Amino acid sequence: MNRLCLLIALAAAALAAPAAWGKTQIFLETGEAEFSQGHAEGIVWTSLGTLRLGRAVENLLGPTEGVEYAARLAEGPDGAVFAVTGGTGRIYRIKDGKAALWATLADKFLFSCAADKAGNLYAGTGGTKGRVWRISPQPQGDPKAEVFFEADDVRYVWDLAWLKDGALAAATGDKGKVFRIAPDGKSEVILDSEADHVLCLATAPDGTLYAGTDGPSVVYRWDGKKAFILYDADEAEVTALALDAAGNLFVAASGAAGGRAGGAETPADSGIKITLPAAPSSVPRLDSSKEGAPAAPPKEGAAPGAAREETRRANSEAAARPPRPDKPAPPAGGQAVPQEPAPAVPREPAPAESPPPSPAATVTPSLAEAISAARSSAAGRPTAAARAAGASVYRIAPDGVVARVFEGRDAMILALAVADGRLVVGTGKSARIYETGCRMDEEETCVASVDPKQVMSLLVTRDGRVMAGSAGPGRVYALSGGFAKEGTYTSQVYDAGGSARWGAIDWRATVPDGTDVRLATRTGNVRDPEKGMWSDWSKDVARPAAKIQSPAARFIQFRVTMRGRGDSSTPVLQEFQAAYQRANEAPRVTAVTERATQDQAARAQAME
Repeated sequence: MNRLCLLIALAAAALAAPAAWGKTQIFLETGEAEFSQGHAEGIVWTSLGTLRLGRAVENLLGPTEGVEYAARLAEGPDGAVFAVTGGTGRIYRIKDGKAALWATLADKFLFSCAADKAGNLYAGTGGTKGRVWRISPQPQGDPKAEVFFEADDVRYVWDLAWLKDGALAAATGDKGKVFRIAPDGKSEVILDSEADHVLCLATAPDGTLYAGTDGPSVVYRWDGKKAFILYDADEAEVTALALDAAGNLFVAASGAAGGRAGGAETPADSGIKITLPAAPSSVPRLDSSKEGAPAAPPKEGAAPGAAREETRRANSEAAARPPRPDKPAPPAGGQAVPQEPAPAVPREPAPAESPPPSPAATVTPSLAEAISAARSSAAGRPTAAARAAGASVYRIAPDGVVARVFEGRDAMILALAVADGRLVVGTGKSARIYETGCRMDEEETCVASVDPKQVMSLLVTRDGRVMAGSAGPGRVYALSGGFAKEGTYTSQVYDAGGSARWGAIDWRATVPDGTDVRLATRTGNVRDPEKGMWSDWSKDVARPAAKIQSPAARFIQFRVTMRGRGDSSTPVLQEFQAAYQRANEAPRVTAVTERATQDQAARAQAME
């Protein structure tokens, strides 16, 4: 009994001993892969793995009831910008930084627009019937709206572009045609593609017209007499086109071709709801079992080139269509800077994605569905959201050489523009606007991130302003030429794995005169700062190698604040890190066992 009491006393003493701290460890955040996990407002990350101030963003058209998206922007001769929207058929006119309702059309869903030199606006619509409306300003009162073009086999007018002779080109679906519409409204088909939808157009100064399609996702070149397939993309859709002053054509292609089969799916967290017009029952689904139908998609993980070659071979055996021209050589070495591997330090596990809901008559569309919700449903095709994620921008030089100049992290790219010799890219899901050089391997920068989930249109005005239309809800933004005056970046939550005390916080940054970088921390003992009653943010630290003032805890989060001058100067942060020590757990007594020695056992046997 006395021995048992002694063992219990020794165990209690061990438990009462203070816990020792373990070795010093480091949380390090650096590189694009790390920075992209945080939340930024006014601060952006670059492909060089740095943080800096982004462009200042001005909200010109705020959320308006019934306006689900701003599909396209066009500049009039007086510098006013028109925004065509979806949901209510409204057209807004933006002048001197103020937006006003200009016209409301009978068609509720507007997808495209173009302005002429006389101040008339042409708007393309879609639904059960696709039309082009001409809206003409009047000396007094509201502008006059009238149907300028419609055709029996047109359900959607996805894009409009001016031809050199003053006619209007209209990209349409769901028969995949491009119409030339003369000033008197008479029309003719100038391109009858193999696709269901021609989604985007671009016109070169010499009058050459370029058109991008979905499935087959190709770029056509029309010289005024005949069409030629300029590029055949591996992705599912060619969603945007843009030209620069040197004659380079930039092609946004989105969605993996291997993900084309399957039912329509939409993400649960998308913020827009559009009631789709009923698809005509006479339009059949694609059926690979029938003669002449496209071959089944390649298996996941197959090499893209081999997969497409296998598909082409199967289609040629079906002999349903005449052979198409060979596509140009694939992109050579044009990929963007790869992401850096994450450091070998503790990381917060990514949250599991919720499975998308089943399709219904009313859907919650992703970026693609926001301007082309009916594009997929019209022919029973899978939505872009159901396709595998992936988007790239290719540059096709005047000599036909193709190179990838941008590789998107988002599922879709729907907007391209060229501003001051640099390519501007609008993406979905996270509604980010990127800027990159027009050559390969140049710095790629997220210049702005806007509140809605999707950037659907970009416009560079004659005075050099970059404007963006978005969805979820519909808004119109203007980006400043210089950097924002202030911005913040909040890191992901870091897990020490147990109670930890904090050492110094350090960082590397380039800070021009008149600019500033400061860091702050907060800590808590549950993962979610919004639910776990964390500590308040500490005071901003202005100098590196300062002691962290937040209390000991398991989780920590960092906040970066940058201040600039509002001009072309910005601080640039390369990395930040924090030292910590975990508490070693004290030993725990789970059982007490008294073992008899050999002498004790012998004496016990003798007594028996």
